[in-house]
Amino acid sequence: MAKLTLEQMRAKISNWSKEYPRGALRALSKAAMIVVGDIQANRLRGQVLNVRSGRLIGSITHEAKLTPTGAVAKVGTNVWYGRMWELGEGVPAREFIRPSIKAKQSRVREIILAEIMAIYNSVSTGTVGATAGLTSSGSAAFGKYWSSWTK
Repeated sequence: MAKLTLEQMRAKISNWSKEYPRGALRALSKAAMIVVGDIQANRLRGQVLNVRSGRLIGSITHEAKLTPTGAVAKVGTNVWYGRMWELGEGVPAREFIRPSIKAKQSRVREIILAEIMAIYNSVSTGTVGATAGLTSSGSAAFGKYWSSWTK
């Protein structure tokens, strides 16, 4: 392996710092989309809650964004009774978001790791800007409970 000059090292570090946030956003977006799909297909079609109008299923959405400290993804609904059922506000809880997050946690980790490796490889080989193998259609995060509710 050829030795890198100081300028080449600086360029790689600079590229990493530019590409990593974009890659994190792509990974979180894809992972959250997987969670949204699981909620819609496996939690809200009679498994946890029955469909009446389809409004709750259609309202499940995600958002991935960069923050000053990293990237975050949120999955939730703006339908008032979604929060009621998920958190058990005035009724027994019938969780549909948190079980999906837990069920998809290992897949989320795989997606994030794959994106980090793709970024590392693209920076190492000098192909920065090339598609890292993940699209920006999706979202998720892991570790903490990251579901949120919009008003």
